[in-house]
Amino acid sequence: MYWTSGIAKVLTVSKTNSLRVESVDEKGTVVNEEGEEKIGVSPVILHMRRNKSGNLFITLTKDSIQLWSFRPTALISQITRTAKSIGEYGANENVFWKPDGTLVIVQTTQNCLLTYSVLPFDDKSFKYQFGKNPHHYATGAGEGHGIKTFLLKFRMTIRIDAGMETGVGTEDYLVVTTKNPPAIQCIPWQAEPRGTKTNILGRLDFVESRGASILHICYDHKMDLYGWITTDGKAYAAQFVEDRSSQEEKSKAPPIYWSGFCIHGVGESRIPTEMKATRISINAKFSLIAVGTEGGVVYLYYAKNYIGGIYFSHKLTIGEKTRVSTGAVTSLAWTSDGYALAVGWRNEGLALWSVYGRLLMSTLQDEELQSFQTSCQDAFVHGVNDMFWSSGNCELFVLHQATTSTEEQLYTIPFARSAVTGFHSSDNAKRGFLQMDDRLLLYRGGDQEDLSAINPDAIVWQHIQIPIMYISDNWPIKYASISSDGRYIAIAGRRGLAHYNVFSGRWKLFGNQQQEKEFKVRGGLLWFRQILFAACENMRTHTYEIRSYSRETNLDNIHMIQCVRVPSNVLYLTIVENALLAYCDDNLMYHYLMVTPPNEAGKGIIMLELAQQISFMGVIHAAARVRSISWFQPKAQTAFTPESMQAATIIFLIDGKLVLLTPQKSDAGEVQYDLHVLADRIEFYWMANRGIGSLKNSLWACDGKSVNIWMDVWSDDEIASSWHDEAISAAPKEALSIKLGFYPLSVLLDKGIIVGAEQQVSVRSSLDFAVFKFATNTHLFLQYIIRYMLTRGLDEEAVAFARSYEQLVYFGHALEVLLHHVLEDEAELSVGTGHGAVLPRVVKFLSHFPQALDAIVGCARKTEVALWDYLFSIVGSPKDLFEKCMSTGLLKTATSYLLVLHTLEPSADSSQDTIRLLSKAMEVEDYELCKELVRFLSSIDGSGQTLSEALVSIQLSSENAKLVASPVQSNV
Repeated sequence: MYWTSGIAKVLTVSKTNSLRVESVDEKGTVVNEEGEEKIGVSPVILHMRRNKSGNLFITLTKDSIQLWSFRPTALISQITRTAKSIGEYGANENVFWKPDGTLVIVQTTQNCLLTYSVLPFDDKSFKYQFGKNPHHYATGAGEGHGIKTFLLKFRMTIRIDAGMETGVGTEDYLVVTTKNPPAIQCIPWQAEPRGTKTNILGRLDFVESRGASILHICYDHKMDLYGWITTDGKAYAAQFVEDRSSQEEKSKAPPIYWSGFCIHGVGESRIPTEMKATRISINAKFSLIAVGTEGGVVYLYYAKNYIGGIYFSHKLTIGEKTRVSTGAVTSLAWTSDGYALAVGWRNEGLALWSVYGRLLMSTLQDEELQSFQTSCQDAFVHGVNDMFWSSGNCELFVLHQATTSTEEQLYTIPFARSAVTGFHSSDNAKRGFLQMDDRLLLYRGGDQEDLSAINPDAIVWQHIQIPIMYISDNWPIKYASISSDGRYIAIAGRRGLAHYNVFSGRWKLFGNQQQEKEFKVRGGLLWFRQILFAACENMRTHTYEIRSYSRETNLDNIHMIQCVRVPSNVLYLTIVENALLAYCDDNLMYHYLMVTPPNEAGKGIIMLELAQQISFMGVIHAAARVRSISWFQPKAQTAFTPESMQAATIIFLIDGKLVLLTPQKSDAGEVQYDLHVLADRIEFYWMANRGIGSLKNSLWACDGKSVNIWMDVWSDDEIASSWHDEAISAAPKEALSIKLGFYPLSVLLDKGIIVGAEQQVSVRSSLDFAVFKFATNTHLFLQYIIRYMLTRGLDEEAVAFARSYEQLVYFGHALEVLLHHVLEDEAELSVGTGHGAVLPRVVKFLSHFPQALDAIVGCARKTEVALWDYLFSIVGSPKDLFEKCMSTGLLKTATSYLLVLHTLEPSADSSQDTIRLLSKAMEVEDYELCKELVRFLSSIDGSGQTLSEALVSIQLSSENAKLVASPVQSNV
């Protein structure tokens, strides 16, 4: 899902920069100083924080604060505190933002809050100057507008008399926690009649330890949920309720503003040290709460609803693989799409996991890197203090906790991410399609020969550079979508969109930039043939619409095919056959039929006609939690009509749950939906509408560690009906699960392989830094499908399915792997030929293919000799199989059986078989095989007598004898 690609960059602050610097004296008076003057700024960065919009971030030292721009990445403002100020108010300790980005709050060691306004100016901070000659220069991604000017201006000081632990900024309040007494205060940004709202923690019923204070706090606006870490190592999920009932207001007791639950360390009077919580972070996209601990393990909890029902989901650990002590978790950073979590440790670097637990990247897991860490200048491999993701999630900013003033601290690590993370369409999910900061990566292995597709060293990725004219002003790219045939690609950034023809290599952009700036894509992009549909928000009228453009015409409002108004913001678009479905944040689904106007026949013009709208109120409680939608009707490959839509089954991906909504008609004719959970912890899925055999209409779902497959779903009315009522509850048990050693990216149905990627770290002695890259990996799935069918008695279907792949050069290898897996599983259980045995079925299945004899002997040679008796009791005597190879002319295969016979039979018998095979090879003039057989005879009898008798018995001519025996003589 996310992989590091490239090398880490270092960000440093020049001691002689030309930016404007301000000092603050002990009274808060601002004194201006010249930027060229050497100032006593502490070089050690304590913390860093990005603002909500992602265009600025702050770094904090004990006596200064620096303001940075993201694109271009540059230091644009800095404030240095005077020695008197530090003596009066304490050194800087922590920093956090007001969510609107207009205010920065610095916490000091003497329980003070220093507030600084962030003031924007129209002028640019840095300008290129080329003298009198006009000069054109190229800007990078997001650099089209240059570096905007922002200044930090001291505003006021707030003293927290009760002693401050930590704080966080929300839209309405500055929330701070105190030590003595342990309490939590909500200070309004704007003056209010009721003022600060305070609660003593000991009065909150859900707080288990009365003497504990809140050591760390986070807040998620989308879930309106707070995460607390208390000094006793417990973690809580809490909500702030500002409006209290009139009854509470009349009571003498102070109102309780907080409600919550203990989610980590529940009921424990004393938590073990390694289990104590250190960091907490909330993922609203998948309703997960991550809790980092002293022992380096991260525990994830699922919030079933936003007011309770929070339970343990899974944990992330890396210590068992690396055998190193990572130390405590110091930082947790979710990507904004929720698909990945970066974890930083005090002692040992960082790692990245997918949302449900697949380790994607680590600076610890590679043994070569561990030995390299002592000399590596990438200091973040020795420990991480803070992290956050840039806009677009293609860069991770990492702060190392420096131990010396000369040590580098601030790094940016580049990442490539799957396009599914931005827009979960079926075409994005089943193709290898990645995004980087300024380019796209398209997997092209499916277009190559079979051996090239499975060769990890083959060049299978096409790099597509995004035009600077678009990305310099519209970075980051939020949506990327590929067509079902892989021919067209569309992207959308901050404004407008652009599309690309993979075959011609040409981009199309808006010629009129004003038109491009008038809308932004919200809800996704989809291709239907040569028509691009985009769910947009019109920034001029603040309305929502679905626009359609043709690939054959220029991007211009004049050439727009259609603009359909939508009542509310579109969250997700999907196309099923001739239907376009728009799911909106009002929990309504709008169903459009795609029709060709009579006067546009033959021109490829498609128009949308609203057929119906369906409400999911009462079925889906939070529309924003829906990640993807698919619709299926019982009779596949037929056009949708308003009537057939009412009989269609719907699949939603909500909070990692693959949910089926099956329609049921009431007596009054109203359609109601029954909800069934098909699978849990699903990161993405897709439907193979056009597969081979039983894979036609198959459903594929990835849970991070394996791929689950439901085959031949809804291919006819009978199968469709079986997915209703009681049968559907057993559906998850009927799924075929394939465990993978890498993260899947694409499924090549015609080649029978799953394609994925895994992280690699390249370390060279000539370099003092690590080079990160991701490698392509493949996994055959044919053997799993065939075994699944044979286990269920679908022998004929299994043969018919395998026939479709018989032309693959590695088909024989798939049969061998099938036999090997079944043999080892059933030999361990001593199933034999009894009821439920699959091995006899596999042997019968193999008899339909000419590769059977090769598969059997290949399996035997890769299996322990102790299992040979069990294997050949099922497949037949190896002597008989050898004779069958001789009679059918499979001489190379017969050679492999000789090794088996030599192990099982006396040497004299195997020698006679070898002589017979040697004679046969001489008849067909296969001299290479003859040489192998001669070497074999020489190896089983070091005296050479057996070889001499063999040569005499087959009466070789003197010339041929020299050809065959020469390599043996040289060896002797």
